[in-house]
Amino acid sequence: GGGRGGKQIRKRNRKASPMSAGAAPGSEDWLDAQRLAWARKKMQEAALELQLAQKRMIARQEQRRLITITQARERAALARAAEAERVSRARQEAERLNRARAAAALLDAGSAPGPPAPLPEGWTAHKDSKGRTYYKNHKLKTTTWNRPE
Repeated sequence: GGGRGGKQIRKRNRKASPMSAGAAPGSEDWLDAQRLAWARKKMQEAALELQLAQKRMIARQEQRRLITITQARERAALARAAEAERVSRARQEAERLNRARAAAALLDAGSAPGPPAPLPEGWTAHKDSKGRTYYKNHKLKTTTWNRPE
């Protein structure tokens, strides 16, 4: 009796389709109904696979979009840093030129208002190996590039 019970379970678990409702197992109609059910199942699986593939594609597109945005932000930050560096160098160069112009103006005898005032007591002027003037105070034991007043 065990074989018969198995057939009954299979009969109860098998979904009846309109084509197989009255068809005898093993008949052409029954086989066609089985093939149709199998084809429907495969179509459903394919539709689910298509949906998953579309979701993966959308996720990859979003990931690429975010990477592109991140790269654009990084490029903009690098450009801002480079611009800040250029501005800093330009300011330093302008300051250097202004100091050089001021020094040239002081050295220009035609524009000098007269001889410089004498140094305060204890101070003496000296030249370094590059010809630049520095000032030394022997009492305080200090030196400076700036002329003491």
